[in-house]
Amino acid sequence: MNERNLRKQDAGKRNPGKQSPGKQSPGKQNPGKQSPGRQSPGKQSPGKQSPGKQSPEMRTLERQNTKKQNAGRQSSGRQTPERQNSERQNSENRIPGEENTENMVPEQDPVKLYALHRTLHQTGTDRNAPIGVFDSGVGGLTVMREIMRQMPDERIVYFGDTARVPYGSKSRETIIRYSRQNIRFLRTRGVKAIVIACNTASSHALETVAGENDIPVIGVVYAGAKTAAAVTKNGRIGIIGTLGTVSSRIYPQVIDKMNPEIRVFQEACPLLVPLVEEGLLEDPVTKEMIKRYLSVLKEKKVDTLVLGCTHYPLLSAGIGRMMGEKVTLVNPAYETAVELKGLLNNAGLLNDEKKKRKTEEKYEFYVSDLAEKFTDFARFIFSDEVKTTKKIEIEEY
Repeated sequence: MNERNLRKQDAGKRNPGKQSPGKQSPGKQNPGKQSPGRQSPGKQSPGKQSPGKQSPEMRTLERQNTKKQNAGRQSSGRQTPERQNSERQNSENRIPGEENTENMVPEQDPVKLYALHRTLHQTGTDRNAPIGVFDSGVGGLTVMREIMRQMPDERIVYFGDTARVPYGSKSRETIIRYSRQNIRFLRTRGVKAIVIACNTASSHALETVAGENDIPVIGVVYAGAKTAAAVTKNGRIGIIGTLGTVSSRIYPQVIDKMNPEIRVFQEACPLLVPLVEEGLLEDPVTKEMIKRYLSVLKEKKVDTLVLGCTHYPLLSAGIGRMMGEKVTLVNPAYETAVELKGLLNNAGLLNDEKKKRKTEEKYEFYVSDLAEKFTDFARFIFSDEVKTTKKIEIEEY
């Protein structure tokens, strides 16, 4: 070996990181060989291992990254059957010309739509105090009627927000503000529980106001949805309600949590509330609107129809004729009264008063406008139970 070669070998031993021109460094590779950043299994830099020989820490990190990538693919591309079913329902329930308002649905557990997490008997609530009921107008009287039938010994204070009816066309923020004012007024009457006898207010305001009060506050959505899910035979349920209730998607959401296999079809019926408020229950115009609205749901072959507005039970005869005998009508007013009775019983708040009260002492009626008109309509439903109606300035509460 000549002296020149010996000098090269000595240099290689002294500088192991320096390679001869025939051997590429990790940063310089020929085309067609390994991609940048990768090394051959036989020549790895310190701290890097071949794919086949990973440290436990490296394997753990890769598993975490894989989970994150899978979660991202599922949220953006792949969907679970439950999500696909929910989106199919939303597309069926969408109102023509409206944007998707799915985000308007309150984030809440629909099985707990009232504030029962508190120990109610420790709040000093008087079990003989009245029950408070409010609605945007006269529709809540159907709920009050069912409460009277289920609990004839209970006192009731009713408030109809007749100055601001209907709620169905109002924004969620406005409905929450109205509901807070209504509840503040009812609490001045010393009520022990409050029923939001309005589907629109139940959809948009219940979670908020229930969390703000130390007495039970319930709505009318859950009880009706629960019954509909239980009685349907073909798994096809129709919902009719105001624009506000339908756009909130609250009924499909609640029913989907109960049984994701059920298909829900909604139809907004915005003109029915004004017709009921005007007392046009059997008017030809009302019959024509019922036919127009419900023909869509009839084509969907629903076997169960939820009357998703407390005004609609007053039109149940015409609705029943249109849908036919094979379709079961679910009246949330009745179901809510049954649920309220169970709630008060469990909380130890059912009335046990022995004193017999006069009708005007037992039932109180208040409105924000048109007291005489309200009284006439209420007497049509209750006959002798409505002696007088008082007008209040609800904006003061």
